[in-house]
Amino acid sequence: VGSNNILIGTMTGSEGGRVTVDTEYGTFIAPQPDPAPAKGDTLELVISADLVAVSDRAGEHENALSGELISEEFVGSIITLYIDIGGGIVFRAQKQQHELDTLDYASGRKLFVSWRPEHTYVLPQV
Repeated sequence: VGSNNILIGTMTGSEGGRVTVDTEYGTFIAPQPDPAPAKGDTLELVISADLVAVSDRAGEHENALSGELISEEFVGSIITLYIDIGGGIVFRAQKQQHELDTLDYASGRKLFVSWRPEHTYVLPQV
């Protein structure tokens, strides 16, 4: 899975080429896959860590959640933030170091992550 984040939930609706998926972490919007899932189907939402926005305020995009920063990893100028969103799930966000210059990313700090619906890949759960 690499640097992807995966959330599992139930499809609760679809409209305008997008699906609504309820998870234990909130309700998220994603592009409707082909073939279209049925209401009640279990889906996996895959979000690439490099497409996740990070902030100390509520999300800038439609899909958002919050958690506690547990660690960070530096590889060159790329920082991977590991954010505990509860339930044993660690959400990852990858950013260029200069993108985080104004953010206090000390361990234990509450952070918000968000992403655009079109940055979500939907898989049926098998």
